[in-house]
Amino acid sequence: MLDPRTVTSQELMDPGITQEFLAQVAQVRPDLWQTIVGHPACYPALSTWINEQLRTQGAQESAGVQPSRPQADSFTQIAEGTRKVAGSAKSIFEQKVAPAVAQLAKDTQARLSQQAATAPGRSSAFQWSLYGISIASVLGILSLFLPLLTSPWGGSFSLFSASKAIDSPTDAPIFFIGFALVLGFTIFYIVTNTHWAGLTSTIIGIVVSVLGLIDTKNLHDVVGAFGISAGIGLWLLILVSLALIILSIMALRWVILAKKA
Repeated sequence: MLDPRTVTSQELMDPGITQEFLAQVAQVRPDLWQTIVGHPACYPALSTWINEQLRTQGAQESAGVQPSRPQADSFTQIAEGTRKVAGSAKSIFEQKVAPAVAQLAKDTQARLSQQAATAPGRSSAFQWSLYGISIASVLGILSLFLPLLTSPWGGSFSLFSASKAIDSPTDAPIFFIGFALVLGFTIFYIVTNTHWAGLTSTIIGIVVSVLGLIDTKNLHDVVGAFGISAGIGLWLLILVSLALIILSIMALRWVILAKKA
């Protein structure tokens, strides 16, 4: 097994080397940065980080300043950035998202309680699957604002704030809109028993769930690079995606059968 501290340039040219190993080498071997950037497994974020370090190093040398340790500088910058982003995300969540979701949950519970006993053409399992879809959608929205990934330097960021931390857009707006649509159409279907609303809710639920599983799989693959670990937001999004796709498929079947009945 290769050691990031002793690996050679020739060994690093192996196309089978993983992204995680390249990230580990980049932390301790600045002399191999050019080789890492040219490797087919070098992902955009790592390439950008290396290029920034090379530019900083060149500017310091031109000014006659002894270059500082790139690893420490980079980690300090990342830690500071993630702390600021996490603080901003936490403030938005506490001041806007949490109160809105709490009020929505209260309103939804009241309306569902009024309809639960009188909904025509629905078995109890069907009814509970619709409740499950509603709950999963709310949890899905919450997961977008919870810590998605956590760095070893004390910083963390959610799926919404991750775009600022990695300087690349994420699918957070798509998920937010998707979960909101699923929640809205599901509640509308529970209250009105309108067939098209049930179809729309379950189909969007399946699509959003598939996208969620794909995104979380990609995000989980980078866990371990630079010591980054998965946060509660990532695990919650995984669980919500799994639950929502199962419930949506079950409910879709019942929606179709209810229409035929």
